[in-house]
Amino acid sequence: MMGSSPPKGRPISAFFSFPWCRRHILTTGLSVVALSVTADIASNASSSPLSSADVLHFMKLSLCLTDRKTLDPVLGKALFSKLTDNNPKRRTQLDQLLALFNRQTWDNANHFVKEAVKENPDAPPLIRDILHGWYRGIVDNKVVVYRSAMMFSLTRNILYPKTYANGDLFYWTTRPPEVPLPKAQPAMPPDVPETLGQ
Repeated sequence: MMGSSPPKGRPISAFFSFPWCRRHILTTGLSVVALSVTADIASNASSSPLSSADVLHFMKLSLCLTDRKTLDPVLGKALFSKLTDNNPKRRTQLDQLLALFNRQTWDNANHFVKEAVKENPDAPPLIRDILHGWYRGIVDNKVVVYRSAMMFSLTRNILYPKTYANGDLFYWTTRPPEVPLPKAQPAMPPDVPETLGQ
């Protein structure tokens, strides 16, 4: 019986027999997992709720920035949540960027980014954070998504993300399809340190 003392004449080690320890460890481990999940849900619930209108505007902005026709709305909601979680300054900057975006219809990402940088010189880091979220699946050095990150979408039919080997045997030996080179110029200068190469 748990919590009672061992019967007289039996050593204390008999009370802590191996099966009891396994059960105890399993129960303790499950309790810890349940508590951590409950705490995570409670912390997410206590943070400011996301309105569906905000997520919709973020998705429209993301479609423009990535020059895509469709994006995963579940991933978009997760990225928007991580971008704005516990970061009121970034949320304010994002609201300003969304307000600028909603003022008019934009021809493409270059057009919008040039106007955003002209209006707010502090916009490039936020735009990069949004694009890093979509392409790399990372926000604030934390993984939001891995396998569905857009950096894998160009080679999805040929290569699989690291640690995944879902192709048939020798799938890498066939010639990859031709991919046209981009013709547009980037809207922002590359994010390269000035000391690089010195």
